[in-house]
Amino acid sequence: MTKADIIEHDLELMLSNKKGGMMYLFSRESAGSRGPAFVDDVRYDTIFANFYYDGETGEILCFSNYEETLNDKPRGIFKIAIDTRAKHIKNFNPFFKIVETTFDNKASDEANAVIATCANIYNETYEKQ
Repeated sequence: MTKADIIEHDLELMLSNKKGGMMYLFSRESAGSRGPAFVDDVRYDTIFANFYYDGETGEILCFSNYEETLNDKPRGIFKIAIDTRAKHIKNFNPFFKIVETTFDNKASDEANAVIATCANIYNETYEKQ
């Protein structure tokens, strides 16, 4: 896969409600207990999205708090600001901004750069206006 293919795959998985997808993980994760995030001086609760990824390419393998079969793979974490106050708005994404990304030091700089690019694209697409 090319770098562009990997980024497209990662973004699709970030939006997926299927097992292994980030939205699927959020439907099973508690929010608010991870400490607040401040976006434009507004306080928001946060949620963490743990994921496993390929340490050479940056391809996200799955979002999960624990996958025994992937324990040898690098793990990353997105800390995401959430806003449930406007859930009545059509196509509203309450998980609107990745405020912090934690990389695994086992992964290459190139792989981590792909993950960072995905976080930036996600934020550009879903960040509140």
